[in-house]
Amino acid sequence: MNKKEGFKSGFVSIIGRPNVGKSTLMNRIVGQKVAIMSDVPQTTRNKIQGVVTSDDSQIVFIDTPGIHKPQTRLNDFMLKSAYSTFNEVDLVLFMVNAAEKRGAGEILFTSMDHDGTKNGFANEALAKLSVELNIPIIASGGAGNNQHFIDTFVEGKADAALAASVFHFKEIEINDLKKELQAHNIPVRL
Repeated sequence: MNKKEGFKSGFVSIIGRPNVGKSTLMNRIVGQKVAIMSDVPQTTRNKIQGVVTSDDSQIVFIDTPGIHKPQTRLNDFMLKSAYSTFNEVDLVLFMVNAAEKRGAGEILFTSMDHDGTKNGFANEALAKLSVELNIPIIASGGAGNNQHFIDTFVEGKADAALAASVFHFKEIEINDLKKELQAHNIPVRL
């Protein structure tokens, strides 16, 4: 096969909350209906690819399930499917609904009883917040080892976790933590 000089190609993942128009955008870009469109949230349950080719380039667009707080095993599968594209693409296109009322984007939760103790995050309180709120929750304060991060994602249902001193003073190596989180099926970029 001849390699065309100057030809460029890449992969683009279309990410966003449910019903922001990811499938509609991909169908428009590709020029035909390759992804189902519906007012019903979570219609896209698997990654769907659409390819756009020109004389000097080719782009593979990947439509993904909406990013949300999973409440069922199916929702958990769809969320992992969307997150898995982060390691598969050259570019992530994050879509938002510009017409949606703006509110809190996420909550940073720091328990004063746990902050600085290095005895773990406030997982019981985090789990309660996760059930009550439909926005991402970031756990902060209490990390002392890798297991504390695993526990805050599994037991505390946190969407993200924040720590500073354990990384600054090299008590926890970031790459080791990422590998351990991935080994526990917690989505992370390596």
